[in-house]
Amino acid sequence: MKKKRLVLSALLLLGTVVASAQTTVNGTVTDKKGNPIPGAKVEIPGTEESVLTDLDGTFSLTTSSMPEMVNVYYVGMQPKSQAVTPDMLVRLAKTTWWNKKPDTWQWFAALQGAFPESGGSPAFGMSVGCMKSYGFYAKAIFSGIPSTSHEWDDFTTLKPWTKGNRKSGTLAFAVGGMIRLGCPFYFNLGLGYMKRTVAWELSDGSWAKYNDNSYSGLCIDAGLTLRCGDHFLVNGGILTGTKIVHAPYIGIGYSF
Repeated sequence: MKKKRLVLSALLLLGTVVASAQTTVNGTVTDKKGNPIPGAKVEIPGTEESVLTDLDGTFSLTTSSMPEMVNVYYVGMQPKSQAVTPDMLVRLAKTTWWNKKPDTWQWFAALQGAFPESGGSPAFGMSVGCMKSYGFYAKAIFSGIPSTSHEWDDFTTLKPWTKGNRKSGTLAFAVGGMIRLGCPFYFNLGLGYMKRTVAWELSDGSWAKYNDNSYSGLCIDAGLTLRCGDHFLVNGGILTGTKIVHAPYIGIGYSF
Protein backbone atom coordinates (compact mmCIF):
# COMPACT_ATOMS: atom_id res chain seq x y z
CA MET A 1 0.00 0.00 0.00
CA LYS A 2 2.80 2.43 0.91
CA LYS A 3 4.57 1.64 -2.37
CA LYS A 4 1.40 2.41 -4.35
CA ARG A 5 1.03 5.72 -2.52
CA LEU A 6 4.67 6.59 -3.21
CA VAL A 7 4.30 5.78 -6.92
CA LEU A 8 1.06 7.77 -7.15
CA SER A 9 2.65 10.74 -5.40
CA ALA A 10 5.67 10.58 -7.71
CA LEU A 11 3.42 10.54 -10.79
CA LEU A 12 1.41 13.49 -9.52
CA LEU A 13 4.60 15.41 -8.76
CA LEU A 14 5.99 14.64 -12.21
CA GLY A 15 2.76 15.75 -13.85
CA THR A 16 2.82 18.98 -11.88
CA VAL A 17 6.44 19.67 -12.91
CA VAL A 18 5.69 18.99 -16.58
CA ALA A 19 2.55 21.15 -16.51
CA SER A 20 4.40 23.98 -14.79
CA ALA A 21 7.17 23.79 -17.41
CA GLN A 22 4.69 24.43 -20.23
CA THR A 23 3.22 27.76 -21.22
CA THR A 24 0.52 28.86 -23.65
CA VAL A 25 0.61 31.75 -26.11
CA ASN A 26 -2.85 33.06 -27.03
CA GLY A 27 -3.79 35.62 -29.62
CA THR A 28 -5.68 36.63 -32.74
CA VAL A 29 -4.53 37.19 -36.33
CA THR A 30 -6.39 39.76 -38.46
CA ASP A 31 -5.84 41.90 -41.54
CA LYS A 32 -5.31 45.66 -41.33
CA LYS A 33 -9.09 46.21 -41.27
CA GLY A 34 -9.56 43.88 -38.31
CA ASN A 35 -11.04 40.97 -40.27
CA PRO A 36 -9.99 37.61 -38.78
CA ILE A 37 -7.66 35.40 -40.83
CA PRO A 38 -8.34 31.67 -40.44
CA GLY A 39 -5.63 29.16 -41.34
CA ALA A 40 -2.67 31.47 -40.67
CA LYS A 41 0.42 29.69 -39.41
CA VAL A 42 1.84 30.83 -36.06
CA GLU A 43 5.22 29.39 -35.18
CA ILE A 44 7.96 29.83 -32.63
CA PRO A 45 11.22 30.82 -34.35
CA GLY A 46 13.91 28.15 -34.35
CA THR A 47 11.52 25.33 -33.41
CA GLU A 48 8.97 23.06 -35.06
CA GLU A 49 6.23 24.22 -32.70
CA SER A 50 3.38 25.84 -34.63
CA VAL A 51 -0.39 26.06 -34.86
CA LEU A 52 -3.02 27.26 -37.38
CA THR A 53 -5.54 29.93 -36.47
CA ASP A 54 -9.22 28.97 -36.07
CA LEU A 55 -12.14 30.31 -38.12
CA ASP A 56 -12.30 33.42 -35.93
CA GLY A 57 -8.55 34.04 -36.33
CA THR A 58 -7.67 33.00 -32.76
CA PHE A 59 -4.86 30.64 -31.81
CA SER A 60 -3.56 28.92 -28.71
CA LEU A 61 -0.03 27.57 -28.88
CA THR A 62 1.28 25.48 -25.98
CA THR A 63 5.05 25.29 -25.75
CA SER A 64 7.70 23.96 -23.39
CA SER A 65 9.17 27.38 -22.62
CA MET A 66 7.99 30.98 -22.84
CA PRO A 67 8.99 32.32 -26.29
CA GLU A 68 9.98 35.93 -26.89
CA MET A 69 8.71 36.11 -30.49
CA VAL A 70 6.34 34.37 -32.88
CA ASN A 71 6.38 34.34 -36.68
CA VAL A 72 3.06 34.51 -38.54
CA TYR A 73 2.55 33.46 -42.18
CA TYR A 74 -0.42 33.50 -44.54
CA VAL A 75 -0.58 33.28 -48.33
CA GLY A 76 -0.94 36.70 -49.92
CA MET A 77 0.08 38.50 -46.71
CA GLN A 78 3.40 39.89 -45.55
CA PRO A 79 5.09 37.56 -43.02
CA LYS A 80 5.41 39.16 -39.61
CA SER A 81 7.51 38.65 -36.48
CA GLN A 82 6.02 40.03 -33.27
CA ALA A 83 6.94 40.01 -29.59
CA VAL A 84 4.82 37.75 -27.40
CA THR A 85 2.29 39.51 -25.15
CA PRO A 86 -0.82 38.31 -23.31
CA ASP A 87 -3.76 37.84 -25.71
CA MET A 88 -1.64 39.31 -28.49
CA LEU A 89 -3.10 40.80 -31.67
CA VAL A 90 -1.19 40.30 -34.92
CA ARG A 91 -2.24 42.43 -37.91
CA LEU A 92 -1.01 41.29 -41.34
CA ALA A 93 -0.70 43.50 -44.41
CA LYS A 94 -1.41 42.34 -47.96
CA THR A 95 1.61 41.58 -50.09
CA THR A 96 2.01 44.05 -52.97
CA TRP A 97 4.82 44.82 -55.39
CA TRP A 98 5.67 47.80 -53.16
CA ASN A 99 6.12 45.96 -49.83
CA LYS A 100 7.11 42.48 -51.03
CA LYS A 101 10.52 41.61 -49.63
CA PRO A 102 12.83 39.70 -51.99
CA ASP A 103 13.36 36.12 -50.82
CA THR A 104 15.97 35.07 -53.38
CA TRP A 105 19.03 36.58 -55.04
CA GLN A 106 18.37 37.75 -58.60
CA TRP A 107 20.82 38.65 -61.33
CA PHE A 108 19.98 41.65 -63.49
CA ALA A 109 21.15 43.41 -66.63
CA ALA A 110 20.16 46.94 -67.64
CA LEU A 111 20.81 49.07 -70.71
CA GLN A 112 22.19 52.52 -69.83
CA GLY A 113 22.03 55.86 -71.59
CA ALA A 114 24.19 58.73 -70.30
CA PHE A 115 24.04 62.40 -71.22
CA PRO A 116 27.39 64.02 -70.36
CA GLU A 117 27.60 67.74 -69.78
CA SER A 118 29.24 70.05 -72.34
CA GLY A 119 27.01 68.67 -75.06
CA GLY A 120 28.08 66.08 -77.54
CA SER A 121 26.63 62.68 -78.28
CA PRO A 122 25.06 60.59 -75.50
CA ALA A 123 26.94 57.55 -74.24
CA PHE A 124 25.46 54.07 -74.04
CA GLY A 125 26.35 51.00 -72.05
CA MET A 126 25.16 48.39 -69.59
CA SER A 127 25.09 47.56 -65.92
CA VAL A 128 24.98 44.03 -64.52
CA GLY A 129 24.74 42.79 -60.94
CA CYS A 130 22.90 40.75 -58.35
CA MET A 131 20.41 41.93 -55.71
CA LYS A 132 18.32 40.79 -52.77
CA SER A 133 18.02 43.06 -49.70
CA TYR A 134 21.41 44.38 -50.78
CA GLY A 135 23.55 43.70 -53.82
CA PHE A 136 26.47 44.60 -56.05
CA TYR A 137 26.88 45.80 -59.62
CA ALA A 138 29.27 46.84 -62.39
CA LYS A 139 28.47 49.59 -64.92
CA ALA A 140 30.13 50.78 -68.14
CA ILE A 141 29.18 53.48 -70.67
CA PHE A 142 30.94 54.59 -73.84
CA SER A 143 30.78 57.01 -76.74
CA GLY A 144 33.60 57.45 -79.23
CA ILE A 145 36.61 59.33 -77.84
CA PRO A 146 37.85 61.80 -80.50
CA SER A 147 41.48 61.66 -81.57
CA THR A 148 43.35 64.94 -81.05
CA SER A 149 46.72 66.24 -82.15
CA HIS A 150 46.87 69.33 -79.90
CA GLU A 151 45.79 70.44 -76.45
CA TRP A 152 44.51 73.83 -75.38
CA ASP A 153 43.88 75.24 -71.91
CA ASP A 154 42.51 78.69 -72.76
CA PHE A 155 39.49 78.80 -75.06
CA THR A 156 39.87 82.52 -75.73
CA THR A 157 43.14 81.78 -77.53
CA LEU A 158 41.83 78.56 -79.07
CA LYS A 159 38.62 79.98 -80.59
CA PRO A 160 40.21 82.11 -83.36
CA TRP A 161 41.94 79.00 -84.67
CA THR A 162 38.82 76.80 -84.83
CA LYS A 163 36.15 76.24 -87.48
CA GLY A 164 33.47 76.24 -84.78
CA ASN A 165 32.96 72.47 -84.95
CA ARG A 166 33.12 70.49 -81.73
CA LYS A 167 32.88 66.81 -80.79
CA SER A 168 33.18 64.93 -77.54
CA GLY A 169 33.33 61.42 -76.15
CA THR A 170 32.98 59.69 -72.80
CA LEU A 171 34.22 56.44 -71.34
CA ALA A 172 33.29 55.45 -67.79
CA PHE A 173 33.02 52.35 -65.68
CA ALA A 174 32.24 51.79 -62.00
CA VAL A 175 31.65 49.00 -59.51
CA GLY A 176 29.74 49.31 -56.26
CA GLY A 177 27.10 48.13 -53.83
CA MET A 178 23.33 48.45 -53.46
CA ILE A 179 21.01 48.50 -50.45
CA ARG A 180 17.21 48.20 -50.34
CA LEU A 181 15.47 51.21 -48.77
CA GLY A 182 12.57 49.30 -47.20
CA CYS A 183 10.62 49.38 -50.49
CA PRO A 184 11.39 48.55 -54.14
CA PHE A 185 13.95 51.38 -54.27
CA TYR A 186 17.65 50.52 -53.97
CA PHE A 187 20.38 53.09 -53.39
CA ASN A 188 23.58 52.38 -55.29
CA LEU A 189 27.02 53.84 -54.68
CA GLY A 190 30.17 52.95 -56.56
CA LEU A 191 33.67 54.01 -57.55
CA GLY A 192 35.34 53.88 -60.94
CA TYR A 193 37.15 55.65 -63.78
CA MET A 194 35.95 58.30 -66.23
CA LYS A 195 37.51 59.75 -69.38
CA ARG A 196 35.80 62.74 -70.97
CA THR A 197 37.31 64.45 -74.04
CA VAL A 198 35.99 67.64 -75.69
CA ALA A 199 37.71 68.64 -78.95
CA TRP A 200 37.46 71.52 -81.42
CA GLU A 201 38.33 71.36 -85.11
CA LEU A 202 41.20 73.65 -86.10
CA SER A 203 41.46 75.55 -89.37
CA ASP A 204 43.83 72.93 -90.81
CA GLY A 205 41.31 70.13 -90.22
CA SER A 206 43.00 68.67 -87.14
CA TRP A 207 41.37 68.49 -83.73
CA ALA A 208 42.51 70.11 -80.47
CA LYS A 209 41.57 68.86 -77.03
CA TYR A 210 40.08 71.57 -74.81
CA ASN A 211 41.40 70.64 -71.37
CA ASP A 212 39.02 72.77 -69.33
CA ASN A 213 36.03 70.61 -70.37
CA SER A 214 37.96 67.33 -70.51
CA TYR A 215 38.74 64.92 -67.70
CA SER A 216 40.51 61.65 -66.99
CA GLY A 217 40.50 60.13 -63.53
CA LEU A 218 38.47 58.87 -60.60
CA CYS A 219 34.66 59.02 -60.66
CA ILE A 220 31.84 58.35 -58.20
CA ASP A 221 28.58 56.71 -59.21
CA ALA A 222 25.43 57.42 -57.17
CA GLY A 223 21.83 56.64 -58.06
CA LEU A 224 18.58 54.78 -57.43
CA THR A 225 17.14 51.57 -58.85
CA LEU A 226 13.41 50.81 -58.78
CA ARG A 227 12.19 47.23 -59.08
CA CYS A 228 8.85 47.12 -60.90
CA GLY A 229 7.36 43.76 -59.99
CA ASP A 230 9.38 40.57 -60.03
CA HIS A 231 11.52 41.16 -63.11
CA PHE A 232 11.60 44.67 -64.56
CA LEU A 233 13.64 47.57 -63.18
CA VAL A 234 14.53 51.15 -64.00
CA ASN A 235 17.44 53.17 -62.67
CA GLY A 236 18.94 56.61 -62.80
CA GLY A 237 21.83 58.50 -61.31
CA ILE A 238 24.99 60.41 -62.08
CA LEU A 239 28.66 59.69 -62.67
CA THR A 240 30.81 62.50 -61.29
CA GLY A 241 34.54 63.06 -61.64
CA THR A 242 36.73 64.62 -58.96
CA LYS A 243 36.89 67.56 -61.33
CA ILE A 244 33.35 68.88 -61.78
CA VAL A 245 32.47 66.69 -64.76
CA HIS A 246 29.06 64.99 -64.73
CA ALA A 247 27.36 62.28 -66.76
CA PRO A 248 23.71 61.78 -65.70
CA TYR A 249 22.28 58.43 -66.82
CA ILE A 250 19.03 56.47 -66.98
CA GLY A 251 18.39 52.82 -67.73
CA ILE A 252 15.91 49.98 -68.01
CA GLY A 253 16.59 46.34 -67.27
CA TYR A 254 15.43 42.83 -66.44
CA SER A 255 16.15 40.62 -63.43
CA PHE A 256 16.15 36.83 -63.55
